[in-house]
Amino acid sequence: MSSSNEHTVQNYDDSDAKENSHGTKCDFEEAISATGFGWHNYGVIVLGCIANIVVMFETTSFSFVVPVLQCDLELPINKMGLLNSIMFLGMICGSVVWGIISDIFGRRKLLTIGILVLGLVNLALALSNTFELLMAFKFLSGFVVCGPITIIIAYVTEMHGVRYRVKVIVLVSIFYSMGNLIVSLMGLIFLTRSMKMHFLGMTFLSWHLLFLTLALIDVVVGILASFMPESPKFYMSHGRHDEALQVLRIIYRRNTGKHPDTYPIKSLADENESQHEMKTISKGVEELNFGKTDDLSGKIKKAFIQIAPMFKPPHVTKCFLACGTELFLLMGLNSLRLWMPQVFSLMADDGTGTEFDFCDKLQSDSGTLEENRCLTSSVQPASVFYNSMIVQSVGVVGATLICIFINVIHNKFMLGECTYI
Repeated sequence: MSSSNEHTVQNYDDSDAKENSHGTKCDFEEAISATGFGWHNYGVIVLGCIANIVVMFETTSFSFVVPVLQCDLELPINKMGLLNSIMFLGMICGSVVWGIISDIFGRRKLLTIGILVLGLVNLALALSNTFELLMAFKFLSGFVVCGPITIIIAYVTEMHGVRYRVKVIVLVSIFYSMGNLIVSLMGLIFLTRSMKMHFLGMTFLSWHLLFLTLALIDVVVGILASFMPESPKFYMSHGRHDEALQVLRIIYRRNTGKHPDTYPIKSLADENESQHEMKTISKGVEELNFGKTDDLSGKIKKAFIQIAPMFKPPHVTKCFLACGTELFLLMGLNSLRLWMPQVFSLMADDGTGTEFDFCDKLQSDSGTLEENRCLTSSVQPASVFYNSMIVQSVGVVGATLICIFINVIHNKFMLGECTYI
């Protein structure tokens, strides 16, 4: 551990340990700050980065596979559109569910389960050879991926004190764009070659092997996540203070190398009580019974009570404004992102040494929109993935610059300018 970490922890020991030893209960922010910053935090950051990459694999990989599926499964253009969009229907269905159950069952447990289930879904996709099966499993993929998406940032946030939190979230968020870049590289490896493997009476083509590789990556990341401790914030919010203290001591030992018993915090404040006080401020919520209910139905009721204020004045207007802005931003982004490989494939060299203009290519194949004939090739040109990597590299640079200047430029101004561009 670095001397700066020792200095941070030592300062806390000198100023706050005495106060805590006299019976003062510390809140979560004080408790997590007292663990310092060290190897445990590095592990959390690495997990957050690779988990974000896995998430982007799920949302982006199919856009590279669809042009290949068009030829291998003889798909018309409308079915290609359904394959590209069905995952987002699954995400709509899963987003609320995962947000609720993560507050009930914990961050680490559901993050591990979610990523491992994604591995099973990718394995199922690798074994699929019909349009209907691909639709079903891609919908399931969208439903499941909402778990890691909603949990990753919460988990990483709750493992860091205020001093490091913003910087860590900025770093982890950059890897959303890195995921798009890496999946383009994986497409270059698998989809530019005519691969065929026979196993147990089944034939695996290049896109089957790509999904098998994604499944293996998911399993490895899920196993790594299983070795991480649960969020102490989650334990505190459920009144499980002994378990929260145990996790905090583990973090303290990993970061400082000191014995867990030297952790300066001895007792924790009741997060349930502070949440109750905050909820009773809101009119309508204070009239509801927000007591400590340990059964599942009571926990679900609590979760919906927490969501309810978003749809009441004065928050409802801002909520719909923010959701509307997000809707149109993602509509523009995903329309380009999901169809970009298809566009690059149409414009690529067709093997005769001639590169077509996009409009010329569509005009020459105008009669194929109703037919099951390939607009592209089952073996994609390397230029499709090189062009995609160039575009995604710009995204990585842009995300990095935004993260650097987010604390310098006003958030609202940056949102408006980026939307305008």
